[in-house]
Amino acid sequence: MNGKQKCQLLWITLVITLLSACGSTAQQIPEGYYAFNNGEVDMAKDQLAFEPELPQYIPFDMVSVVSDVYREDERQVFDVSFYTEANDLLSITVVEGKESIQSIDPIKVSISNQIEGTYEDNQFAKRLSWQKDGITYTIAYRESVHSNLEDEQSVTKEHLIEVARSFHL
Repeated sequence: MNGKQKCQLLWITLVITLLSACGSTAQQIPEGYYAFNNGEVDMAKDQLAFEPELPQYIPFDMVSVVSDVYREDERQVFDVSFYTEANDLLSITVVEGKESIQSIDPIKVSISNQIEGTYEDNQFAKRLSWQKDGITYTIAYRESVHSNLEDEQSVTKEHLIEVARSFHL
């Protein structure tokens, strides 16, 4: 190898290293959030006639995930439920098309510059809904009656918004 070839090889190696580093930082999980094994989720997602986005992380360390595809009002519904050891539940429901969500006193929230959603917190659940590219997404968090808040941080509106943002990285 001559000097010019060595320089080109070094330059290519440097560019690849920089591109790899940039790509890995974009996928970093914020502190307090957790990745999940999406193998089962992907198998259920493959049954859909549409292509929804999924979150990159969730706001707690889950012990179990259940995913399902079913029909409601002639449309496919994709449902993913994440459970904690205390049986807290974070469910993600995805429906192709516009879904009218019944909310009591919904609060408008900004998920990104292009996406607005509605947030509701009632005695049963915290729920965040939004639409993107003809698909309606809803994240609902229900705390178990057996949840020990001293050991775990309760999921907040900000947690749900951060999870929603992870759909669209």
